[in-house]
Amino acid sequence: METKTRKHLNTFVNMLSCFFVPFPNQLIAWLMASPEVYISHAWGGESDVVLKKIVDRLQHEKINLVYDHKDLQYRGSIRAFMDELGKSKAVIIILSNKYLHSEYCMFELLQIYNNERFMDRIFPVVLDEVNIAKSTERIELVKYWENQSFELEEKIRELRSLSYIEGITDDLNLYGDIRKNIAKLTYILRDINTLNIRLHTEENFESLVKQIQEALKRIPLPEKATQLEWRDKKSGKVKWWVYAAPVIILMLLAGMWLFRPTKIVSSNAPNFDAWLGTWHQEVQSEGDPIRGDVLLSMDKNRLTGMVSNLYADHSTSSNELFDLTVSNNGRRLEGKWKTIELLSPQEGTFSWQLEGDQFEGYYTVGDNPQKFYWNGKR
Repeated sequence: METKTRKHLNTFVNMLSCFFVPFPNQLIAWLMASPEVYISHAWGGESDVVLKKIVDRLQHEKINLVYDHKDLQYRGSIRAFMDELGKSKAVIIILSNKYLHSEYCMFELLQIYNNERFMDRIFPVVLDEVNIAKSTERIELVKYWENQSFELEEKIRELRSLSYIEGITDDLNLYGDIRKNIAKLTYILRDINTLNIRLHTEENFESLVKQIQEALKRIPLPEKATQLEWRDKKSGKVKWWVYAAPVIILMLLAGMWLFRPTKIVSSNAPNFDAWLGTWHQEVQSEGDPIRGDVLLSMDKNRLTGMVSNLYADHSTSSNELFDLTVSNNGRRLEGKWKTIELLSPQEGTFSWQLEGDQFEGYYTVGDNPQKFYWNGKR
């Protein structure tokens, strides 16, 4: 049975998850001028020339661009950057021969593919040097990554011990994933009318801009996606209060919970003092009856209680009574109870009806609707 403490702990964890994960990211997204568009490319040659042209045009359109030249800081995590790129809403892929033979670029392409709505989120710009139209050309790429996997496997076999190759096995797995998916991914890219570089340049990437603008309006982020929070933290783009705000709100909520008002029983409640004192109790259960004592007392204008249970095998346990209220002209006592020292604590509610020097009623355990009947007398 779930204890009250465990319920409160779960509530606290849920509060943490609500305020420390979605809230900063949503606030960051709100502060940004527009959703982020990532660019995936291989460094060098014509790819860098095309990158500059695309950046100039999209910045003119006030589209918020993220790419490694600009946003991957010194000592920043390359893997974290590529993970975020794979989750983004829109990715421009500058496809070159170097791209198709780069483990970093292919990892980015796999990340995009594995994060939902691949076709909706990619915007390929294919250099003239790329040949993937024929099956024979795509097979050459499969052979290349097959050879990369084979060469690394051979090097690993040369080692006397495989105890210290953490990281290398990750690369081997990556090569295997690329080899398994390269034919499928290049087939998809081949099937997209990407225009050629001459047409893109002549229209100053107008078709690309329109497609991206439409996508930013209609395509939701993948479920796993987050804004590039790690980059903004390091660069100082997000102010300190973006992260302080959820902490302050959480502290306020925790304070409200800790200092929540407890039900107070007025000292002038009719016949209230009839409940005060020690009662001998007996609980009707499926096994042997449970006997013991119930002590009800006042503490700073608050009615409190303690129950000592004695079982047939002479073992004992104690229950605390709390959130007590008196009604029905002082004849009904209701509230909550919880065990104190048991390894598997229990809790529940109770309701007793007073008749002279005796009371009777029931208590429940947890969310179990089963009632155990309880009798008490002076």
